[in-house]
Amino acid sequence: LSTVERLCLLKTLVDAAYGSLRVHEVVDSNYKQRFSAVKALDAEERRAKREAREEAAADDQAAREALATEAQNKFLEDKRNELRKLNQRTNDYSDDVINDLTDEDIIEFDEDSKAEYAALPAPQSYNKTEVKMMVKKMQEQAAFDTHWVVVITLNEIGARDEEDLRSKETDARAYDDVDVYAIGREASRKLDRLRRDIDQIKESAETLPEVRESAMDMLKEAIEDGTVKSLKAAIRVAKQAKLSGNDDSTDGVWAVDLLRDAALELKSAERRKRVIEAKKDLVAKMNKCFIRLEPLGRDRFRNSFWHFENDESARVYVEAQYVLEKGVNPPTQTQGYVHLVKPLNEIACGAEEKECDLIEAETDSGTRQHFLRFSRKEFHRSGESKCLTKRYWGGHATEKALKGLAKNLDDRGTKEHALKANLKEALEQSGLAPIVPDENAEEGEAGELPKAQEEETLPKNNDDENEEDGKEEEFMTSGDADVLSTTIKATGTAELPNFSSKLIEGLTTGISSRVRVRLVVDPNKQPVVAHYHLGVVVGWKQEEEIVTVEGDDLETRTTTTTYPLWKAILDRGGGEVFLTGTELIESICRYKKWKSHDKGYSEYDAAFLSYRNSLGRHCGKAAEAGLSATPMFFARLMVKREQELYTPIKSFSYDNNWGGKSGARNVWILSMKDDCFDFDTAKRGLLSFENAYFELTGGFPDSMALSPRDAKSVLDDPNARFDVELESIEKEMKTLWNSRQSREIFHEVVSTCSTTGVLVLAL
Repeated sequence: LSTVERLCLLKTLVDAAYGSLRVHEVVDSNYKQRFSAVKALDAEERRAKREAREEAAADDQAAREALATEAQNKFLEDKRNELRKLNQRTNDYSDDVINDLTDEDIIEFDEDSKAEYAALPAPQSYNKTEVKMMVKKMQEQAAFDTHWVVVITLNEIGARDEEDLRSKETDARAYDDVDVYAIGREASRKLDRLRRDIDQIKESAETLPEVRESAMDMLKEAIEDGTVKSLKAAIRVAKQAKLSGNDDSTDGVWAVDLLRDAALELKSAERRKRVIEAKKDLVAKMNKCFIRLEPLGRDRFRNSFWHFENDESARVYVEAQYVLEKGVNPPTQTQGYVHLVKPLNEIACGAEEKECDLIEAETDSGTRQHFLRFSRKEFHRSGESKCLTKRYWGGHATEKALKGLAKNLDDRGTKEHALKANLKEALEQSGLAPIVPDENAEEGEAGELPKAQEEETLPKNNDDENEEDGKEEEFMTSGDADVLSTTIKATGTAELPNFSSKLIEGLTTGISSRVRVRLVVDPNKQPVVAHYHLGVVVGWKQEEEIVTVEGDDLETRTTTTTYPLWKAILDRGGGEVFLTGTELIESICRYKKWKSHDKGYSEYDAAFLSYRNSLGRHCGKAAEAGLSATPMFFARLMVKREQELYTPIKSFSYDNNWGGKSGARNVWILSMKDDCFDFDTAKRGLLSFENAYFELTGGFPDSMALSPRDAKSVLDDPNARFDVELESIEKEMKTLWNSRQSREIFHEVVSTCSTTGVLVLAL
């Protein structure tokens, strides 16, 4: 069949499968209702955030007033003591008069007292550090429902118990020489109580340490879990283990530091639960308008985690893709983990995809294979399968398994941070707690978390870690031909962005090869920003790595793997970098593309593209540095720059169509603040910004010559590019641009660029 005939046949099949008008109406209605529910849910979330801000502001104000009141009380107490001492020398007043003085009497006692009281700090004069400490103190008092909380350590609790025992024994020894029948009934009862208390303290001293250690571990797990149920249970066990009590010296409460943290976390969890309960109806309404169920998230191994709304138990299912068996040394199964490495023929299922639509004559072999690998990723992430592939399904069904899952998720990673938050929210929204585990069941029955055997790891570029792992051994300067050949064969099947078999053709050794190494700035906070350095490979060796694995029986087992490791010396600074085989091949290909100015090669994640100001340095908050190259942050910078320029220039324009009655300036500012989420909007905003200020400065004078060549031809000419001046550096310039050609080139660069870094340069 021809292409048109195949398309018509496909349309007929789609119409036959989706020909019901009722199905269309249901889907359309569900979509509209879900859209309205999402808007209502967003409004509820904004309301919750507003209430949280108002609560924080109220706590701040209460803390400031408490600090001011505390300073006033201290002043009055010190002044009262000072008057008592003064009266002892002069005897002008009686003790009753001094004691009966009110606060107003002390303040009005003399002019010095008035001046000192007036000089006391006002509530708004305290700094943020003092206010935060007071807020924390007030939150602790609210958590324990008392006016004073004394936080102590576990060792201090033991010292308190010993002191209490010594005190009771001293009181009991006072009755040793007294006749029990002669002291009276009340004294006899008191002695009996003392003896019972002493026996109880001695008996509990043998069992309490172990119970307290268990309670402390339970508190740690509850804080990490963060749910209301686990926190309440842990706090109840901690109180039974006598990790808190009444403090006689302050008439308040004493508690161990970990119990204090758990009580504060419980307050936060209850606030979160109230917000979730308020949103529960909206979430139920949204989920009722079913369109497609989305997973809770994915972990570092790209496993998907699912939770179903109608599941009677709070179970979490895991969907994992099998890893294709590649190379001459496939990874072996590790005891305690599910083996997910299988050949393609064992996981393939269903009919193969027809790939005859891609005409051979239109593409070369390399482009065809690249396109086919990309289109096959809907079946398997490797791009090697032509048909559907099987998935491995597991699950977490017990409370212990779910706690282990939450504990093993790393908050520093973007994927696992979102997965952990969605996991807690889903369990809270369902109103279900994890089912109670069977005490007699083995740990392995809780459900196994699949582990990908071929995890992508970051380059091992930390010199300190390398030295600790034994990399101080001597590196060989020859003999890497066999391992390099094996590495090249294995790399040829991997998906590396800069790999090309033509660039490493004839490469027999990695020693003395020039490399361009990619070093990630911060794997946790900025995993997409990197530095690129030139270097040369100076040696290699076989490196052994000991991997520790924790089994289902909580026993750790170690396995040893061997892999080749090359050492490179950087040109700048002379630092050492250690490269695995894949990193070596990619670094060599990267260097050759960089050296030959390959048109398809770009270092889009280079650190210098993440700047914000004109000098290439991020000057904002450290937490926002990783997002500083996004269109949203660039829009904020444009608004700030426009506000700086508009004030001094608006009075020099007779015809102000930008900030006048037309309202164009206000519309532009609002659109940049509220709607600039994509790159095209930021680009159009920059061009509008330039056009507005070009008109404000009067445009071009009539005497300015026209451009002899168009902007694209100038940029394509290497010799003409050096004569282009985009900055108006002459002192006598009265317009925004020094020539018509400069403005045309500016428009050409901005219109054709594809990165935010170029827009920042243009700004």
